[in-house]
Amino acid sequence: MGRLNRTAAALRVIFILFIILCPFVAYAEDVDSGFQKIGNGNKIIVRGDRDFPPYEFLNEKGEPAGYNVDLFRAVAEAAGIKAEVRLGPWNIVRTELEAGTIDALIGMFYSEERDRLVDFSTPHIIIYHSIFVRKNSTIKSERDIRGKTIIVQSGDIMHDYVRAQKITDKIITVETQPEGLQLLATGKYDCFLGSLRQGIYIITKNNIENIIPVGSPFFPRKYGFAVPEGRTLLLNKLNNGLEIIKQNGKYHEINDKWFGLKETEEFLFEKALRYVLMLLFPVFFLLCVIFVWNWSLRKKVASRTRELQESEEKYRFLVENMNDIIFSTDTSGIINYISPAVKQITGYETDEVIGHSFSDFIHPKDRDFIDEKFREFLNGTIEPLEFRIILKNGEPLWGRTSNQLILEDRKVTGLQGILTDINEAKKIGYQLQQAQKMEAIGTLAGGIAHDFNNILSSIMGYSELLQDYVEKNTTPHEFLKEIIAAGRRARDLTMRILRISRYEEGDIKPVSINTLLRDTMKMLRATIPTSIEFIESIPEKEMIINADAGQISQIIMNLATNALHAMFENGGTLRVSLAPFIFYEDMNDSFPDIFPGDYVMITVSDTGKGIKPEYLDKIFEPYFTTKEKGEGTGLGLSITHAIVKAHKGHITVYSETGKGTSFNVYLPLTKSESEGIKDNLTAEELPGGTERILLVDDNSSIVRMLEHSLSKLGYKVTGRTSSQEALELFKKNSENFDLVITDMTMPKLTGDRLAVEIKKIRADIPVILCTGFSERIDESRKLKEVSSILMKPVDIAKMANTIREVLEERV
Repeated sequence: MGRLNRTAAALRVIFILFIILCPFVAYAEDVDSGFQKIGNGNKIIVRGDRDFPPYEFLNEKGEPAGYNVDLFRAVAEAAGIKAEVRLGPWNIVRTELEAGTIDALIGMFYSEERDRLVDFSTPHIIIYHSIFVRKNSTIKSERDIRGKTIIVQSGDIMHDYVRAQKITDKIITVETQPEGLQLLATGKYDCFLGSLRQGIYIITKNNIENIIPVGSPFFPRKYGFAVPEGRTLLLNKLNNGLEIIKQNGKYHEINDKWFGLKETEEFLFEKALRYVLMLLFPVFFLLCVIFVWNWSLRKKVASRTRELQESEEKYRFLVENMNDIIFSTDTSGIINYISPAVKQITGYETDEVIGHSFSDFIHPKDRDFIDEKFREFLNGTIEPLEFRIILKNGEPLWGRTSNQLILEDRKVTGLQGILTDINEAKKIGYQLQQAQKMEAIGTLAGGIAHDFNNILSSIMGYSELLQDYVEKNTTPHEFLKEIIAAGRRARDLTMRILRISRYEEGDIKPVSINTLLRDTMKMLRATIPTSIEFIESIPEKEMIINADAGQISQIIMNLATNALHAMFENGGTLRVSLAPFIFYEDMNDSFPDIFPGDYVMITVSDTGKGIKPEYLDKIFEPYFTTKEKGEGTGLGLSITHAIVKAHKGHITVYSETGKGTSFNVYLPLTKSESEGIKDNLTAEELPGGTERILLVDDNSSIVRMLEHSLSKLGYKVTGRTSSQEALELFKKNSENFDLVITDMTMPKLTGDRLAVEIKKIRADIPVILCTGFSERIDESRKLKEVSSILMKPVDIAKMANTIREVLEERV
């Protein structure tokens, strides 16, 4: 009986020891896994910060989570409140609370300033704040941060604190505390002020190794629920619910879940320790060894589990926050995964894409090409691709993919890749091509212009000479007048091409806009198809403007050409009209860049397909065009706009889709008289002289023509087709010449260099430089050796007047 009693007693001791140690084992398990538990609520009822972990945040599923969310749901359930929790940017939800457009916030720091705007519940926690710095920082306490560059969350209690205490005027605000800590970790700014517990949570979760809290925790603040001012009934219910969950233990359970702290466990630990000390030491020691081994094993398993989870979370965070689209398909091209970036780039939700063939989202013109490449990929030929996809709004977008095969047991099971938006790069590349094209056009135009102007010089010069040998008012004489007029138009056309390609400033002078518009319409009529009706309305009363006639003509041609293109398929009516217009001072609101005064209004309208409303703000931008590739450069309207502004004018557009477009060009009037062109002047009517001229041009036809023309005016002309021969002649007989006229572009020794060499021999002799085009013409204008510059082809009247001006200036 005694032996049975001793056995029973031993069993009772062992049983008691197991009961005592069980809480330790459970405690270790809870501590290890406490941070892995994430509570889920069925309903959310108020507003909160979407990025304030671990208190409140959106989890990887986009659902509200955190200490405040769980606590509020428990309080609401205890108080019998039905509502909805929605998390958003802190500044927005705080503003909504103060405006009274929401019922409550699930977490807010108390301050006297805030208490004047909202009402607070009984605080459910006290939160301390701390200074976070990089490990090599010299900041050790709160007194070291004065005058430093401090990062705070915008609208946070620390933001209010720094401004109220006037700690520094170098405040950097961020949207979230994780963003602030990440910014500090990159080496920017001096420190970050935030919640101590939250900061440690963020550092640990994101594996930020170079950030630590320093100094003693400071600025303890009450933290609780907040409601709009005057919501007393709701506030009382929340306070009652909070008291209920504190008494039933739910409060401590939630607190332990998120922060691993439990007041009752500390009490149980002390109580269990007293029991253990009362028991047999050998048995206790044995069980402790078992406990330590078990705890160590669990710790290793939990640590490895956490590492795997953190690795998965980092990978998921990287994938879900990349600006590029990550995708995967099966071998038939069906998309089975796509990253959230698809919404930002294409407008599609992920569930609108998954389960569909990738070909469904490829531009029709690229679809066959991509289908063929996909088949090649599956056979092992992997390469980057550029193609267009169709956005949800129907617009095309250029993308580039980098791909790789998915292999399982050495068998291809699909394809995965990254799609990058290269639309902007394509646009810049296209603009560069256009710019290079315009530069090439300018170079080509210059070369052509030089030869073409030489040809025109001969045509116009010999035609002017021939007029003196043909009886006036006869048919041949009239034919010659038309040849000369055509030559002048060709000359003006060449100059316009040069100005467009080189963006040269034009020759501003008073011109009759009526005459200029009629002449431009004559050229335009030849290009108008019979399917388009042309209506012209130009008043007889002459109106004068200060302008470059060629550039104004270019404006009309650009606008009319666009109008004809808009009516190309279905025909219509093109109207060109001219009318006076007055801008009054009270019209400045509609036309802020126009000075009050008298203007002319040129209207070019059509009945074509019109311009889409979304394009109206872009039509004057360089390279913007709605035409198909190859049909336009996108420069016409931008050049038109630039010319109008250069003439101190204004241009407006009105358009309706399907009904047509109307452009109004406003140009200021002038009181100056128009400078008319004196056509068909005879040698007897032109100014002449008896001076001796050295004429140099590598084109023998031009030399012969000018020798004859200038000789008829009384001059003694010596012609040379080689600039080097002309220079040698001048060196030997410099006193035998009163004037040198030279071409610009000549082999071996150009005209401007010839002028320099001649001036070295005789500084007082005037030099006239003639050119059809040269990249060095702007430099030549600055040369003191050149008395005047004439642009080819030069008519004899212009030549005669210039010669007299230069020679008389010498006297």
